[in-house]
Amino acid sequence: MTSERLNSWLTLLANVGVVIGLVVVIFEIRESNRQTTSATNVARYSEIESSMRDAAISDHLPEIYVIVEKSGVEELDREQLFRIRSWEMARIIRMEGQYVQFHDGYLPETGYKIMIETAKENLQLWNDLGIQSANSEFRAAIESEGGT
Repeated sequence: MTSERLNSWLTLLANVGVVIGLVVVIFEIRESNRQTTSATNVARYSEIESSMRDAAISDHLPEIYVIVEKSGVEELDREQLFRIRSWEMARIIRMEGQYVQFHDGYLPETGYKIMIETAKENLQLWNDLGIQSANSEFRAAIESEGGT
């Protein structure tokens, strides 16, 4: 009887240990997800800040955007057209990345909505430049009413 009782207690302790281990693993997974989401947000803001700074100090982009705002894309010369198309394609690719991050669960909805609204504001320019996202789901999101 004593060995059966000891065996029961050992089994109970082993089961309690397993439960505690599972709780620790769940905590670690949640913490890892939080850190990944945070790193994604930091990278996103850093990328946006860097591109805005690059545009501000560019020798060419401010002038190109003034021409587009005043007279339209058709007034750009070939070099200017090449520059703005390349710049705007880079913007589209950054936004595609954010779209994927949101759908993978690493970008908060507020950041996603801001990105979608910004993309919608740029859609006419992208159409005028003859460029678009290669990601059909991203294109559908920015062309839809809600964007989600």
